[in-house]
Order: sequence, then structure tokens, then C-alpha cells
Amino acid sequence: MKFLPLCVLGALIFAPETARCQTAEDTTPAAFAARMKALDAKGDWPLILRSGQEWQKSHPDDPTGYFAAARAAYMLGEIDLSIAAWEKLIEKDPNSAANGAGWLKTARAVRRNYPDLKLNPLEFKAGDAGIEAYQWAQKGAALLKAKQYDEIEKTAATLQKSNASNAKGSPQLGFFFDGLTEIDADFAARQGRIAAWRAARPNSHLARLAAIQIWTDAAWKARGTGYASTITPAMSAQIDAAIAQGGQRLKALPEAAFAQTPLAFKVALDWSQLAGAPREILDDLFRAGTAAFPDYLPLYRTRANQLLPRWFGERGEWEAMAKARADQIGGEEGDVFYARIIWSLAEFLNLPQESNFDYARTARGLELLHRRHPASVSVASARLELAYQAKDWKTARQLLTAPGGHVLDVSWRRWNTIENQNFFAEQRMLILGETPQ
Repeated sequence: MKFLPLCVLGALIFAPETARCQTAEDTTPAAFAARMKALDAKGDWPLILRSGQEWQKSHPDDPTGYFAAARAAYMLGEIDLSIAAWEKLIEKDPNSAANGAGWLKTARAVRRNYPDLKLNPLEFKAGDAGIEAYQWAQKGAALLKAKQYDEIEKTAATLQKSNASNAKGSPQLGFFFDGLTEIDADFAARQGRIAAWRAARPNSHLARLAAIQIWTDAAWKARGTGYASTITPAMSAQIDAAIAQGGQRLKALPEAAFAQTPLAFKVALDWSQLAGAPREILDDLFRAGTAAFPDYLPLYRTRANQLLPRWFGERGEWEAMAKARADQIGGEEGDVFYARIIWSLAEFLNLPQESNFDYARTARGLELLHRRHPASVSVASARLELAYQAKDWKTARQLLTAPGGHVLDVSWRRWNTIENQNFFAEQRMLILGETPQ
């Protein structure tokens, strides 16, 4: 009997290559393991499973194929097949027992906990919230390119009046405005389109706001997402120049713009944050904005972000703001409001570690949203992500075993790369079988 060397066993767990089952190049266990390693990095578990099963037939005494099939079945959620494959691997190669025992134990625990459960392989796709955002942004960009300025104003007014939003609570007005201002590969082209719009409609507040926002976005793009210590003098010069351009335009913005649209407050808050404006200015803008447009959620999300200790706030300050507004709204709608604030922050923070947020209230709000949007992948994924962060394994199990629970929104960092997707495939089995560490 051939025993699988540890180096070959380990080689099955990383990197990229081709997509095929057994081939002429698979002449040795090491060659086969190297190809499985490449497929692993692509997350191609169906092909790994088929390849492992074929290798078992042609090399029945080589444990390599049994390991490939066992791990692939596990990652795909093929519970019974995974159990049988791990048992076969350990039978063929007792030296693999230490490696396979944990996987086998978890697979058996899943079957014991869910005797009739049939899992589907995980699917990762754009969620409905993101798709809706993209569609409205595309509409805005297309209208601007076509110079349909009257239609732009009409659409923005209609969206503002309706306050229509996606399941996440993000207003369609904001997405539409993003499409007007989003910096594409050719910044000069976008700048030129907005300048043409302003020239054609010199009294348009929306056109003026777009002219400010593109410079704020340019400054953010120049800054990047790194810490302040990573900003070079050249980057700093670019940032300062873009902030100055936006500041000139913001200073010239008529007061009437702030009475007409919540976008004026959002644009002013975004610019002020990046420009390092005094805290009092941010406070005044937020108070005035929410007094004029109390139901415009992006103002509260921006405020929560600005109250993070990394920006202008003290520890616990953003949580207090979110709670106060949720309490003011009250009842189910208050819980929904709170959950939507948490949802937006959870996309870039590990909230249980970095804050003192109310998970119970968040869970209530997200459950209400899920009832209202039962087919929403975005809401289900938000519930799962927050449950995972909070170690609420009961809710996580309910979501993972529900119809459609295998479909996850790739807007979350946990599921937006192959490496993360592979990791969560393992975590799914742990959640259902035991308790993840």
C-alpha cells in the first residue's frame, strides 16, 4: 500500500491551474495532488470530486484520490458522501486518520443533527440590493451621457418624492446620483459631461452638487483605504487639490439647494469629513439635514461613520446616536432603522469586537426585513453575516438550512474571494455540526 506523504496531503489545500478530470499528466500521486491543489484555489469542488473518484478507480491503493473526494464532498455539503469518503480514506491510509478525523467528526455531527438534511453547494452572487443600486446608477450615467438633463431632474424629483429604497433601506435617489457622479476610467470625460450639464442648466442644484461630489470622490480615490501613515507627499498633494476644487464649488452652492434635496446635506457631509472640517460643522450639517429630511437614511449612516473613533467620535457615540433615533421612531420601524444602520457599518467593521452595538435589536430588525423581503438574498446574507459575527449559531443554522440558504451575497467580504468562499464552505459544516472556534 502507498501512504500519502504529508507534503502531498498538504498540497491539496491551496493554488490555481486547469479544469479537467484525470489526464495523461496524472502519472503519479504527486502530479495528481498538484492539479488538485490548482483546482482547490479556483474553488472547483465538483471537478475535484469527480477527479478524486476517477483516481480511486485507476489507483485504488493510492489515498490521494480518497482525500480529494472526501474534502470536495465536504466542501460541497454532500454529507453522506463526505462521511463515506473520509471513512474510506482512513481505511486505506491509517496515517491519514489524524488529518481526516476532524472532518469526519464534523460531517457525522451534521448528519446526526439533521437526519434528513440535503445541502446544496454554496452559490455566491450579486445580491438584489446591489443589483438595484447598479441599475439606478446605470440609468443616471446613461441620461447624463445622452445629455437628457430635463429627464435627470424629473427622475431625481420623482425618486425623492417617493423615497423608494431597496431592502437595505438605501434610497434609489442616492443610487441615481451615484450614476451621475461616479468616477469612471476617464475622469476628464465625466467632468466634461457635468460641466456641459451645468452650462445647459445653470440654475440646476443637482448639477452643482454633482460638480462638488466628483471632486470629493476624486480625493477619496487619491487617498485610498490605507492608514494615514501610508499617504505619501504626492498622494497628499492630489488629495488637497481635489478637496480644494470641491470646496470652491461647495462654498458657491446656493442655500436653496439645502431646502430642495437631502443630497445637498449628504454631499456637504462627505466633503467636510474628508476635508477635516471642525466637528461643530459636521454636527450642524447633520442636525439641519435630519430636521429637513428626517427619513433620509444616508444622513444617519454618514453620521454613524463620522462618529467612529477613527474619525470624529468617541467610543460609544455612534451607538448612542443610532439608538436615540431608533427609539424616537419606535416599534418595529425603529428596530428596522437600527438594523439598517448596523448593516451598513458591518460591511467594513467587525462590530462585536469594535463596538457595543445591540445585536438583539439588530436581529429583530433584520428578521422583520426578511419577512418583508422573503426572497431577498441581500437581507438573508446580512442576517447570516451579523449572526456569524455575533456567534448566534442558532440563527446561522436556521438560515443555512432554509430554502435558498446556500445562496450568499458577494458584497460581503466574507464571500467575495475564492479563498473566503472556501473558508466559509468549511465553516458551514462546522456551524451545522458543532460550534466554530
